[in-house]
Amino acid sequence: MKELRIDDRQVDMAGFIANNGTLPGCTLRRHVCGNNPCVNGGSCVDLWGSFTCRCPLGFGGHNCEKVMPNPMRFQGNSLLSWSNLAVVVTIPWHLEFMFRTRQTTSSILHISSEQHNLTIQLRGGRLLMSVQRGEDSSVSRVDDVTVNDGQWHQVQLELRGAAEGSVTAALMLDHGLYTASMQMNSKIHGEKIKMMSVGGFTGCVQGVRLGESSSSAVYPSMHQAHVVNVESGCSLPNPCDSNLCPSHSTCRDHWDSYTCTCHTGYYGNNCTDVCALNPCEHQSSCSRKSSSARGYVCNCPRNYFGQYCERKTDVPCPRGWWGEKSCGPCNCDTSKGFDSDCNKTSGACRCKDNHFRPVGSDTCVLCDCYSVGSFSRACDGVSGSCQCKPGVIGRQCDRCDNPFAEVSPNGCEVIYDSCPQSIEAEIWWPRTKFGLPAAVSCPKGSVGTAVRHCDEHKGWMTPNLFNCTSVSFSKLKTLAERVSINASLMNSSLVQQTAAGLFSSTQNITQQFYGSDVKIVYQLTRSILQHESAQHGFNLTATQDVLFNEHVMHVGSAVLSADTRSHWQLIQQTDGGTATLLKHFQEYTNTLAQNMRKTYLNPFTIITPNIVISIDRLEKMNFAGAKLPRYESLRGPRPLDLETAVTLPDSVFSPASEGKGHRHHNEPITESVRNQTAGRKRRHPTVSESDAIASVIIFNSLGSLLPERYDTDKRSLRVPKRPVINTPVVSITLHDNEELLQHTLDKPITVQFRLMTSQERSKPICVFWNHSIVGQQGQGGWSSKGCEVVFRNITHISCQCYHMTSFAVLMDISRREVTHTHTHEYTLSLSIHFDFYSAEDVKLN
Repeated sequence: MKELRIDDRQVDMAGFIANNGTLPGCTLRRHVCGNNPCVNGGSCVDLWGSFTCRCPLGFGGHNCEKVMPNPMRFQGNSLLSWSNLAVVVTIPWHLEFMFRTRQTTSSILHISSEQHNLTIQLRGGRLLMSVQRGEDSSVSRVDDVTVNDGQWHQVQLELRGAAEGSVTAALMLDHGLYTASMQMNSKIHGEKIKMMSVGGFTGCVQGVRLGESSSSAVYPSMHQAHVVNVESGCSLPNPCDSNLCPSHSTCRDHWDSYTCTCHTGYYGNNCTDVCALNPCEHQSSCSRKSSSARGYVCNCPRNYFGQYCERKTDVPCPRGWWGEKSCGPCNCDTSKGFDSDCNKTSGACRCKDNHFRPVGSDTCVLCDCYSVGSFSRACDGVSGSCQCKPGVIGRQCDRCDNPFAEVSPNGCEVIYDSCPQSIEAEIWWPRTKFGLPAAVSCPKGSVGTAVRHCDEHKGWMTPNLFNCTSVSFSKLKTLAERVSINASLMNSSLVQQTAAGLFSSTQNITQQFYGSDVKIVYQLTRSILQHESAQHGFNLTATQDVLFNEHVMHVGSAVLSADTRSHWQLIQQTDGGTATLLKHFQEYTNTLAQNMRKTYLNPFTIITPNIVISIDRLEKMNFAGAKLPRYESLRGPRPLDLETAVTLPDSVFSPASEGKGHRHHNEPITESVRNQTAGRKRRHPTVSESDAIASVIIFNSLGSLLPERYDTDKRSLRVPKRPVINTPVVSITLHDNEELLQHTLDKPITVQFRLMTSQERSKPICVFWNHSIVGQQGQGGWSSKGCEVVFRNITHISCQCYHMTSFAVLMDISRREVTHTHTHEYTLSLSIHFDFYSAEDVKLN
């Protein structure tokens, strides 16, 4: 068996989970007849792993070694019978004879004893035996083969003793090649055979004998037999002598049958001249030609060819061109793996040799079959599955299901003292002794060294590719190393070139980032944001390059993708990482907002897959609140999440009156903000000074990348057992007269979040990233001071906070919820707490 397919998918027959006796490959059919095992003029016929001898008349046995006396021919109404034979049925007992016939249904032999009747007959061309005792009868049939083929067949019937006094009747055909059996009553033992008859069919019988065993069986005497219309021998008249076949044919005798074979050039039941059937097309002429394989030829007119002149001989277009009457160029993209030549009739493109095209793809992919584990370089045109050697698995035939086995020319071979040579992460790892690491070059398209450890008990461990650098980042890596040593190298021109280079590299990368890629992007992006946050007016690169802000945000979006989480975890063991980037993005946004009036920058919104930034003007005069970003006014592409937003209260420009509002979260003003706001002189208000600048940044995946670090004050934040940030991180700042508003608000801002996951998430806590929380690298942590949950349903949560920074919602990975009673108790304690301070203030006054 081979090429097994289920639902049009090829099944790897070497990928079994259990095997009971099957072997790979298919052994050659053994030709037994080469030794000429048949004697007495018998002809040998090869079977699968065996043979059969076709013996001449008067001989039988497996090798034609036995003499078969008294061959006789029966003509349907013939009968040969014996009465009152001096034969007693004993157990064991044996009956044997040979017969040939072309009848489908007939009786061959019948035996009657004192209480039993046994009949051997044909039904549907298959041999059958039946035993009848009174009204009880049993039947057994040899189903594996039909015997009405005109060939001699040997039949043996044996009665054998069985358990509990029963008798087994075994019917064997062609020297035991096919068998059938049944149970019968043991009372047949000792019964005398009253009558035995042969006849009721058209054919021949020879070598009838019976007795206690095959060696002691005897032939019944023909002198005691009653003979009716039976002829000696087994010769039949040749049917071909009657001229049964039509003209232009040859008749062949097949013993009681014949076939007519038409001469070359004549076809059909009547052997009609082929040219009379007019097989030729397009007005071509037919002529008989004995030397032709079919006995005729079609004489084609001009521009037609083929066996029947069915094909038109258009002048074929050259390679890379197609058409019927005129040729045009093939439009096949060779850069996508297509052959430059196309179908000459339809112009359809096809994949290059040893390529495949996945369903729904517009690109042909290299089969890349592993030569050691596969039979060829070719693969399935759709699935790309290579033809694997026995025991080898994988699309490219490059894997073994045993982790301690490696692919060899003979299949999978277990290695006992080492981790085997194997492929992982597109790298071939060499055979390595237990307890040692393997260091090899990084995958194609990258540079550096990858490391993998070999464990004696677990085998190969997970490869470490952190130090691999994509080729597109190799030049940027050199720049990152130079800037980390000397930050003063950064200037406006270099910032502009670096941002464009980072944008190009992050957008054109075809595989996931390596750890080194993320680190390079992080270092250069941090340097760019630090440099730009220290600039003023037209020194900002954004005023010189209209695409600068878009480049920076797209780079940030790429490096802050959820796919980079494992790389950030390693980076943040020794560096600030994502928290540092968050801080620098905030500071750069503040710088843009403070310089909008000076540089005449217009409000803008930039949308990327993981970052949405919006800087907008707010009219302070008659300000009635605002909801940011203003999604409804966006032109062009829109973010997938149009519900996460910040609502500013109408009193946002007024500081909290004495004794009102929540207590401030006490995050100190950063040094950069202090430098930017210090020393400014009050000026007379102008028309533009009636506007304030609001900045909103939505980081869709940042929450899962920030370090899991929390405020240690358990009175304000009780961290869940399995904490997870389940919303985007939303950063909001407001500038009035070029100064950052940092006062405690009279009314809270409201941040509406759409949850990332609604299943198995509970216990929501509104939190913000507090950069002043001291950590291992000083990157800050989550705190909940000044924030509370004010609304929640299965998909959304709203938070209210009395300050502006970067917010998110912390939840527990659990189905268990905090009861509403606890929430009410918490709110009541806050009310009592603030009422107490209000009373104290009154007393002091």
